[in-house]
Amino acid sequence: MNNRFISGCITFLLGINFTTAQEILPLQHDTSYFKGEFILHGDAFYHSNTIRTEFANTLLWGGYITDEMKDASLKNAAGRPRNRFGGTFSSGLEYRNYTVNLFGKEDWGFLVKAGYEIYAGAQFTRDAFSLLFKGNAHVTDNMADLTDLRFDQITYQKIGFGVVDKRSKSAISLNLVNAQSFTKMHFVNGEYRQSPQTDSVSLLLKGDYSSASGGMSNGLGFALDADFRIEIPWGKAKTAYIRLKAENIGVAFFNNQTKNYSLDTMYRYSGFEISELTSSFGNGNEEFSLADSLNIRPSEGGKAVWLPGYIQLAKIVDRTNPAKLQPFFGINVYTNAIYLPQVFAGIHYQPHPVIAIGAQASYGGFGELRGGFYLDLKLGQFYLGLGTQDVYGAVSKNGLGQSLTGRITWKID
Repeated sequence: MNNRFISGCITFLLGINFTTAQEILPLQHDTSYFKGEFILHGDAFYHSNTIRTEFANTLLWGGYITDEMKDASLKNAAGRPRNRFGGTFSSGLEYRNYTVNLFGKEDWGFLVKAGYEIYAGAQFTRDAFSLLFKGNAHVTDNMADLTDLRFDQITYQKIGFGVVDKRSKSAISLNLVNAQSFTKMHFVNGEYRQSPQTDSVSLLLKGDYSSASGGMSNGLGFALDADFRIEIPWGKAKTAYIRLKAENIGVAFFNNQTKNYSLDTMYRYSGFEISELTSSFGNGNEEFSLADSLNIRPSEGGKAVWLPGYIQLAKIVDRTNPAKLQPFFGINVYTNAIYLPQVFAGIHYQPHPVIAIGAQASYGGFGELRGGFYLDLKLGQFYLGLGTQDVYGAVSKNGLGQSLTGRITWKID
């Protein structure tokens, strides 16, 4: 695994917050009774169905991207109508109190939580990837398909208060959101054509682009988190737990400094390099500006942006169950068009109450098939967990993603 990725994730897990990530690793539900608990979690991952780990690490952390790296990812993109790349970075702290009778209800405690959230995802054609990273000299048949290109990115923080059921550990909370930055792009239709001599091009673009950045706060919003845990029959004289989780279901209202573009035009030009085209939006190119040539001027105004909500339905692991083997499985989605529904399944093995290990496979999301592994320790009142959703990506440059997830729970008796 790339050393910068590991060191960055460890620093993050120790407290420098980078978002709610997808919880493929099982929540280890504890049905015993205690006064309260502190939960500190951190997750970082990226995944793709096309872009290899070697290419992605160089792109994210810096370095020289060779033609061999580009060609390997282009080979993966061959025959795919849509390619995806995305990831999240997440950290959060939560406190649950099971001694207070909230609103006079004996079964209700309360929780407070805070988190830092980043989500980013891109959807692109093979032609768009080749045009951006290889240039117009490699355009097949002098035409590139730029249809249905998407890019979504959002960064925000949240702080919330909620109600928790003391028996089932189910909870619901309302969060205040600080909207820090976002970028949203969708080209519904797009086509690049060039003459055989590459001395003139035509560019068709139809879509929208919006962004807001700079400073710590560019707006406010709200989000709902819900975590319902339901006991069900499981085998002979046994029970199991189903979890329905919905997180970050809400909206952020960005302020009047938000820049909005709308494109619906055909553009023709002769005598410029493709590098001028790809660097023309907002990169200080004074000699050539595609936006000016298209007579596009950004408008500024407030914008409501839906948060990338996360929903999961799964059978979870009961840490207090004496069984050595427990299966877990489920499905999760982000409320975003780039992220596809992801299914997962795995086995939790607990040879001793102090230690447990697990392995799982998943399919979907930003990529396709991948496998993960985790280790969980119970040390007195503390539960410590560390794992990865992508073992192959951790050891091979030919993988399609990397992942590191950690959780510390302190149960107060």
